[in-house]
Amino acid sequence: MKVAHANTTSLPEDLVSVVLPIRNQSTELPRLLRKLGRIMDARTQAYHIIVVDDGSTDQTARVAAELARRFPVTVVSHTKGMGVGKALRTGLFEALPLSGTVITMDPDKNHDPVLIPRMLEELENGNDIVIASRFNRRGIESGMGKRRRVLRGLANGVLRSITPLRGVRDHTSGFQAYRSELLQRVVDKYGKDKFLLEGDFASRLEILLKATSEGAKIVEVPLVAAYDHQKLPASNPMWLTIRRYGEVIRRYRRSRTNLETHAAGDNLALDRRTTVRRSEGFHRALSLVVAFLGIVATAPVMALVGLAVKLTSRGPVFFAQTRIGIDRRRADKRIRECRRSKDLGGRPFQIYKFRTMKHCPDAERQQVWASPDDPRVTAVGRVLRKFRFDELPQLFNVLFGTMNIVGPRPEQPKIFGELRTQIGRYDERQQVPPGITGWAQVTASYDQTVDDVRRKVELDLEYVARRSVVEDLKIMFRTIPVVLLQRGAW
Repeated sequence: MKVAHANTTSLPEDLVSVVLPIRNQSTELPRLLRKLGRIMDARTQAYHIIVVDDGSTDQTARVAAELARRFPVTVVSHTKGMGVGKALRTGLFEALPLSGTVITMDPDKNHDPVLIPRMLEELENGNDIVIASRFNRRGIESGMGKRRRVLRGLANGVLRSITPLRGVRDHTSGFQAYRSELLQRVVDKYGKDKFLLEGDFASRLEILLKATSEGAKIVEVPLVAAYDHQKLPASNPMWLTIRRYGEVIRRYRRSRTNLETHAAGDNLALDRRTTVRRSEGFHRALSLVVAFLGIVATAPVMALVGLAVKLTSRGPVFFAQTRIGIDRRRADKRIRECRRSKDLGGRPFQIYKFRTMKHCPDAERQQVWASPDDPRVTAVGRVLRKFRFDELPQLFNVLFGTMNIVGPRPEQPKIFGELRTQIGRYDERQQVPPGITGWAQVTASYDQTVDDVRRKVELDLEYVARRSVVEDLKIMFRTIPVVLLQRGAW
């Protein structure tokens, strides 16, 4: 790594350092530095630019060296490309000892330096990090194809659901401003070697996560990104993008847990409960994506099923029934003390199905176990149950947030109350949200006796013990042959 410093003999305390990770951008760099200089001079703001040349193969290094004669520029050169994360890490370590504020940006036309005064004002107002956000309510992205816009919006929605950052809409923006004192605390806490491990596009999220652990106040300002006259870089597949960000989040949580093991008492217990609740984001994101895709894929089937139910028997198309869902009071004493006076074992909710039985309101209120040869089932209902088409409306339960795709099957309140007194540890299956399918559903058969339920409870507790996103995916794939071969139980 080569470093060429600008000719600066002294640096003021209110210096703003601008970190520019670049690669093969010799034509954009002069334009950006000229505009950046005009804006800083108009503000009478002392500034310093750190250009990190990440293994460029064009004339970027030569152009940067020439610009260092006219502007307060330090050029740091990587002999080979190491990725934007490593370039960002190099630039930040170069900037932190020098300045009170650090700004990171890319040398493209969409990161307009005209936003810098607004970002500095937000820092002066007491915020610690300012993000120039495309997904801010006043932010704009134009010149992007419809397919790419939809995929980016979906990926952003998933990312917002799995990250513990509240109020942050744009996790991938490279245009950010930081209070140096905050970044230095993060470096001191995690160590230089572990401050920034991500080598590529998810590095900004890693910084945000670790800064949040230090109580950082984060705000966003709107960014206008116009790609009409700019060739967009090839995008990664959505699943790869989510996977990379998911890995950053898992690594952050693991490192935070390790740091907190030295803490003690109620604070540690509260942090662990918070970590457990936040880990739900991964499962929730996976369920949302699968439910959305499932609704789109099965919409024609659901329309035909609804028509068949309506034309062949009297009564409504859909059947709603009260079930018992997740029991959040188990995990938090404060909730136990201030929520429902009656302990139902979990949160009641309405589950939705296509109606498969003859319409009889009084009979529908009876809470009994289902069986394969139930005489109340209609002819169309038998077909729907055989192929599990009657369960399709529960995809909307997933969107409503009362269920996940994978989890223990929810039970009716009366039956739940009976089983919790007859089967040990029955309540423990309520630690996680109920699901459309689950380990017990793809392994066991219909419940007809208490012994059947006891076996399924054991399977549910096995799932709770080893629960992970990978485990959810395995169960989803195992559900396909179970449905096609008409095995298992729902």
